[in-house]
Amino acid sequence: MFEPDPQKNTAPSSLGDILSGLVSQFGIGRKREENELEDAWKESVGELAEYTSVGAIRRGVLEIRVTDAIFAQELLFRKTELLRALQERFPDEKLTDLRFKTGN
Repeated sequence: MFEPDPQKNTAPSSLGDILSGLVSQFGIGRKREENELEDAWKESVGELAEYTSVGAIRRGVLEIRVTDAIFAQELLFRKTELLRALQERFPDEKLTDLRFKTGN
């Protein structure tokens, strides 16, 4: 049974506060956002998705790893369209650019 510390004079946290803290502590919310971004990328690029993987967002730039330079070139042709689609779907991310890197 929980007994409050009389010196702290605080009530126990609500379940919502505890869950929110755990989500923040373990990065669960961020992982969900990453999965949503990965899904949105796959929807946007279609069949080329199997040759790519979504990397990190740094200073508004989303890094996309591409297995081959040929596929990277194809994605460069579609860059404006792809960026616009992701910006509309994730306005809070403030995406400004896509960077394609070839290799693993």
